[in-house]
Amino acid sequence: MSHKQGVAVIVLLCVLVALWGSGVVQTPMLRKSWEYKIFSPRDFNFEMEVNAMGADGWELVSARRATSSDGGSPSYEMIFKRPVR
Repeated sequence: MSHKQGVAVIVLLCVLVALWGSGVVQTPMLRKSWEYKIFSPRDFNFEMEVNAMGADGWELVSARRATSSDGGSPSYEMIFKRPVR
């Protein structure tokens, strides 16, 4: 291997290590099992209830403002997930 090729290999390895450390290149995730929960917090204590879900390990996946078909008051319909314990 020539000197130029050796330097090129070292530079390439440094770039790959830098990208891996920055999160751009990641190792494959291990397959996880998830559990899901559909939750509709009330408006008056929305922040407290959602923060409690986060503290319990739940991650918000989706949220939408929903209304019931019978004309009831609107609420949030939220889907949370967390790894199966």
